[in-house]
Amino acid sequence: MTYTQVVCGPDGESRFDDVDLPAPMAWDAKLVRLQPVPLGRTSPLHPEPAPTLATVVTGWIEITTSQGETRRFGPGQAMLFLDTEGRGHAFAASPEPSVLMIVRLQDGIARPAQSDLNPPN
Repeated sequence: MTYTQVVCGPDGESRFDDVDLPAPMAWDAKLVRLQPVPLGRTSPLHPEPAPTLATVVTGWIEITTSQGETRRFGPGQAMLFLDTEGRGHAFAASPEPSVLMIVRLQDGIARPAQSDLNPPN
């Protein structure tokens, strides 16, 4: 499985980084919410206030890095925003109903996780 990170380089510019998930990983979360996105909503460049994992539930969203690269993400695709400094990223939502699952992370550091979410007693 691959997911996309949006990271900030030493120059303050954001870029995409595709990451292979070799094993189950876990992040400590401090907030989880389902976020409806208004039809066609856009946002100028902005950094995230905290490391954030976002997954598209319905619709799609386009993310643009400060370097100008744009990618579209659809249902089931995850993005890990680690650009908490620098110029950040911009986004545009689809002209159809979109919902994101937003998970604000404690620190953005992935840790190995058990592969079985429900271990036997």
